[in-house]
Amino acid sequence: AGVGTPQWIPTELGDVHVRARLNQMEDNKMVEVIAGDPYEFQFEDNLVLRSGESVYLEVKLFDQYGFEMNHTDAGYKTWTAENGTMSPVGRFTATYPGVWNLTVSAGNVTGFTTIRVVPADASLSQLTVVEALDSYVAGESYELVTTRTDSNGYTGSFTPPLGNFTTSSGGLAFVDGRVHWTPGAMGMHELSVVDDGVISTLMVEVVHGNAIDTSLKLSSSSAMVAGEQSTIVFHAVDVIGNEWLVEGSLTVVNGNESLFTEYNGYATVTPQLS
Repeated sequence: AGVGTPQWIPTELGDVHVRARLNQMEDNKMVEVIAGDPYEFQFEDNLVLRSGESVYLEVKLFDQYGFEMNHTDAGYKTWTAENGTMSPVGRFTATYPGVWNLTVSAGNVTGFTTIRVVPADASLSQLTVVEALDSYVAGESYELVTTRTDSNGYTGSFTPPLGNFTTSSGGLAFVDGRVHWTPGAMGMHELSVVDDGVISTLMVEVVHGNAIDTSLKLSSSSAMVAGEQSTIVFHAVDVIGNEWLVEGSLTVVNGNESLFTEYNGYATVTPQLS
C-alpha cells in the first residue's frame, strides 16, 4: 500500500493479509473486509407470472460500491405492488395481466422493478400484429402477439414461443423476448399461432417495399419475333425481390419509332426485321 502512513481501499470482500515491515522488524495481520452501509435492493431480472399465480419475491442488498450483504441487514422490509396483492413477507399474487411496478423499502433503502403478468391458460386467443395496419410492407419488421382471455376471465397480450408461429410470407425472428415478422412475397397471406393449444390465424395483405432497382422485361419470352407484337414492361424490384409495374415513361433510343407504342409503364413493339 505504500510507505509512511499509506491509505488502502479494499476492492473485494473477505480476508486480506496485511504486512508491515521496518528493517528487520515485521508484523502481520488478517483483516476482514465487509460491505459498507446498506444502499439499495435489487430484484431478479425478467419477472414473469401468470394471472392467479403467486411467487415469493427475492431481493439482494448492496452497499453503494456494489458489494453484496445479507438482505436482512437493512431491517424490516415493506413491499408494495401497483397491481395484485402483496403479503408482508414479499409474496406477490398476480391478478390482471400487464406490466406492473413493484417496490421494496427498509428505512431509506429502496428497490424497484417491474413484473409482467400474462394471462393464465388460454380459453380464447387471437393473433394480432402490434401495429395494426391495412397492409404490411415487405422487408419491414412487425411484432406479433396474441390477445389471450384466460379461464379467470382476464384478457391481456402474450407472446408464445417462436416455434408456435407460422407464416406464408417472409420470416419470423425472436428478438429480446418478442416475436417479429418480416413480410416477403406480395399478396394475401396467412399468419398462424398455437397459443396454449388454441389455434389462431390472421389474414394480412403484403405490399411491396421501396424500389432498390428497376428493369425492362419482355412479357412473353426472351426474344422478339419479327411480325409479332411484343410487350416491354418497366419493372421495379424491392429488397425482398418483389417485382411490380412502374408507372414510368419508355422511349426509343434508336430504331423505327413507328413500330413502338408507349403506354404508362409499358410499351408494345412490332418488329419487321430480324
